[in-house]
Amino acid sequence: MKRLICFAVCILGLCLPGRSEITLGQWSTSAGATDQVSRGTVIVTLSIGNGCYFGGACTDFFSQTLTPSNVGTTFDINASNLTAFSTVAALLTNNQPDYVWVNGTALNGSGGGNGDYEAKRFGLSTTDFSGNTIQDITVLVTGYQDIPANQYNLYSFTVTVEGTPGVVTPEPSTAGLLLAAAGVGLVSYRRLFTRPSAHPSECVAVCWPAK
Repeated sequence: MKRLICFAVCILGLCLPGRSEITLGQWSTSAGATDQVSRGTVIVTLSIGNGCYFGGACTDFFSQTLTPSNVGTTFDINASNLTAFSTVAALLTNNQPDYVWVNGTALNGSGGGNGDYEAKRFGLSTTDFSGNTIQDITVLVTGYQDIPANQYNLYSFTVTVEGTPGVVTPEPSTAGLLLAAAGVGLVSYRRLFTRPSAHPSECVAVCWPAK
């Protein structure tokens, strides 16, 4: 009977195996600044908000002084090490087109930055990560370039948003189709388990990967 219920639940799309943390979006970018004296040292800041450069709301979620020795390093950002993480996660999931900013500043004060909407930054087909639960943001420093011609220090890195995907609720019409499919599936189930050769793993595999 338990296997029968399990099969029906899977057919209805209510069995959600492996709902653990996954990559929700990724963004590869760079930041740099001009400094003739402090070669290789750049303060990289990542922020979210529509007013980071206009005196409005802006929340930093990464600020690190990078040197060439940081290439290959992954910085993990979550609720345990960033007080404002809940604010950042809320902005990433509020179904509003907020800007994500990147800024590079040299020790001499020179620098620059730019911003763009979450959808474009992370290659999303939706406005933002609405419906998902954000658990971590990682920043992997992938490279460094020293450009002597203009004393420019440039770092490249990849920003990854990780979390738990939301549950998708079927539309009424879709739910009807799923119920019909469940009926067919249950009939097939009965036929499968009335065969002497049938093995329980044939149903279990439908619901979750074998351990």
